[in-house]
Order: sequence, then C-alpha cells, then structure tokens
Amino acid sequence: MVFIKHMDISSSHLNTSTIQERKQGLRYQHILYQLVAIEMIVALIWTSFALYYWNKLGDPIRVWWYFGLVAGIIVLLLILLTFFVGAVRRFPINWVIYILFVLAFAHFACFLNTLDPSRLLYVVLWVLTGIICGFAIYSLCASSYIPIIESFLIAFGVGIVVLIAFLVFTSYSVYLLILVAIATVIVGFWYGYGLRTATRLSNFDDSEDDPVTGAVRFWLDGALVGCRFFEMFGRSFGNRV
Repeated sequence: MVFIKHMDISSSHLNTSTIQERKQGLRYQHILYQLVAIEMIVALIWTSFALYYWNKLGDPIRVWWYFGLVAGIIVLLLILLTFFVGAVRRFPINWVIYILFVLAFAHFACFLNTLDPSRLLYVVLWVLTGIICGFAIYSLCASSYIPIIESFLIAFGVGIVVLIAFLVFTSYSVYLLILVAIATVIVGFWYGYGLRTATRLSNFDDSEDDPVTGAVRFWLDGALVGCRFFEMFGRSFGNRV
C-alpha cells in the first residue's frame, strides 16, 4: 500500500511537472514569435523607405557599404553571443542585445536589398515577414503549439498572398517570383517548425528560458534545424542505397 501510494504521488508530480513545462514552452513560444515579428517588421519598413519612399536614403546606404558590413558583423556576433554565452540571457543585458540586434538586422537587410537590382530579395523579405507575423498571430490566438499542418498552411498561404500581390502590382518575371516565393516559403516553414520542435522537446533552465535573447538565437536555431533535417534525409537515403 505504501509503495502504491508513493507511486501515485510520483505520478502526480510528473504530471504537474509536464503541465508546467508545457506552459513554460508555450509562453516562451508566444513571446518569441512577437519579438521576431518586430525584427522583421522593422527591417521591412526600413527597407521599403530606402527603396521606394525615400530615394535619397537608399543611395547613401549602398554607397556607404561599410556601415552595412558593420551591421552584418554585429548581427552575426550577437547571434553567436546569445547562443554560446548563457550569462547574457538576463535582464537588462538581454534587452540591450535585442534592441541592438533589431537595429543592426534592419540596416543589414536594407543594405542587402539596395545591392540587389532585381529586387527579388525584397520579395523574400515580404514573404518571411508575412510568415513570421502569421505564426505570431496564431500563437496569440491558440492555447497549444502550432501543429505541423497549420504551420505549413500559414507559410504556404502567406506565400501565395504575397506572390499574387507582386504579380498584380509589379512587373517582375512570373517564373522568378514563383521560384523565390516557393523557396522562401520552405525556409519560413522550417524555421517555424524548428521553433515548435525546440520548445516542445527542450526543458529550459533558468539561463535558457529567455525569449528575448531567443529572438536573436532564433536565426541560428532555425539554420541548425535545417541542417539536422538534411542530415537525417541524407542518412536515410544512404541506408536505402
């Protein structure tokens, strides 16, 4: 009887821990999506002003290329810093890093777009921003992790809407737009699915449970998920051969 009672208590404790971890992961996912959406929106607005709404802004950004290069280096260093150094995942350092990353990321994205005469990178920026914002809105309305089917539908639906808008209001090549949209939808989907997998399967400790720096690490985390996917795909193909 004592053993059975002990087992019941242990089982109850495990269930409580599982519920708490799930709530913690959902909270992490909700906040992180909002913060990443802010990054993309700021980058899109800054790029749009430089390319179309304020021509005198775009030319200096392209000519003063060293500022764009410095912004790219800052983006890379901040991603690596938040990924490898757990000490920075604390208030107020995390918010300082996030704000600096948002500004550097926006300028670097704008700089890359000014170097692209085809403006296809601008299409990529629109599609990624739409996908991330779609995930952010879904996470606000849902009380569970984003299922893989819904993730695909959000990414595919946003890609179709952006593709149609560019086909109607611009004179881009139809084939190039379709190829760029499909490739970007795949990237956006895997970033969203990678975040879903990470928050569901990871048990965060105090230093890791920080969505603020997580919004910076997000870009490297998604890339690593993609690498793991292609690694597993290659291994399965190799085993069949």
